[in-house]
Amino acid sequence: MNLLPRAVAGALVLAVPVTAQAVSPASFDTVSAELVFAVSQLVGWGLLLTVARAVRPLSSWGLRLLAAGCLLQLVFALGYAAAVATSGEPADWAFLPFLLGFVCLTAGCVITLLAARRVPAARLAMLGAALVGGLGLAAVVVGGDPWHDLALVGSYLAWPVLAADGSLERDGIREGLRRATTGPSATTERA
Repeated sequence: MNLLPRAVAGALVLAVPVTAQAVSPASFDTVSAELVFAVSQLVGWGLLLTVARAVRPLSSWGLRLLAAGCLLQLVFALGYAAAVATSGEPADWAFLPFLLGFVCLTAGCVITLLAARRVPAARLAMLGAALVGGLGLAAVVVGGDPWHDLALVGSYLAWPVLAADGSLERDGIREGLRRATTGPSATTERA
């Protein structure tokens, strides 16, 4: 199963509205634009959740934290949409799952990064995990624009780097770990 198309689609669905809002903030001062943003968050994080669930990040805790981070971002999107639909603007409380989601994503990426050191073929995944986690944390820590928006977009666009590493797909990881611990298989030696 190739995760890259889903990761690219999810990253773009998330990045385009944030970029558009950064370039033209006044165009996002309408209820309809805020709802489009909320729907893009739902669709984008839904796609990335499928990537997080299909990737085997070398650690069950890493996988759980990546999935929890995506789920918390979905809760953020639902709360954001509900607040905008009822009051015309996002509510402050809706940003708590956003913050917690990025904390979980960062922790999951750090665990993945540390565990990937055992698999030499997982270098691309290590880079992707470092970018997703590091830029996601920066987006939460740096509150001011444009740095917040740049970190968000960077974190979103790093998901395809994480997904591009085929060694982290569920079936590929077992083979990578086996090679790292036992050497080439008997079937590859005969070939």
